[in-house]
Amino acid sequence: MKNIMTKALKKIGKNKFRYTEFQNIIWKINNNKGKAPRGYYCTNITEMKRLGIIKQDNNKKYYITKRGFKNIETPYKKGYDFFIEQNKKLSKTLNKTFHELNRIKYSQLNDVNDKQCIDAIEYLFEQGFVNEMTTDKKYYTNILLNKVANVLGIKLVR
Repeated sequence: MKNIMTKALKKIGKNKFRYTEFQNIIWKINNNKGKAPRGYYCTNITEMKRLGIIKQDNNKKYYITKRGFKNIETPYKKGYDFFIEQNKKLSKTLNKTFHELNRIKYSQLNDVNDKQCIDAIEYLFEQGFVNEMTTDKKYYTNILLNKVANVLGIKLVR
């Protein structure tokens, strides 16, 4: 059993058509008489446009695309597969962009590298110099040490 959209696309074939003509074809496929009401089947027709099954030319007439003819038996399925494929590409692009923005955001404002941070943690934390500090100095130094250790992925064991 063919779905309504497949029947409509096959009925139109290579002809160009207006949006309302397409609605009327679908209206009649559904065994209705007269003209289709305004807005009839708009969601599905819009989905066909979004999936690239049909396109509009400069004269505001629609036609079935190559993708539409290729996937005429299962217009929603092939379109959905295309949508998923495009979504994966977009997701990869967005992921790269996100990481690049984070890299820029957290880029070095001060000239210091990971090795220097590890050396500082070893000096202050492992050798116990933090314990020799006064209360306020110890408190604020521990905050900085914890933050740097978190950024570097180091677990400080007290």
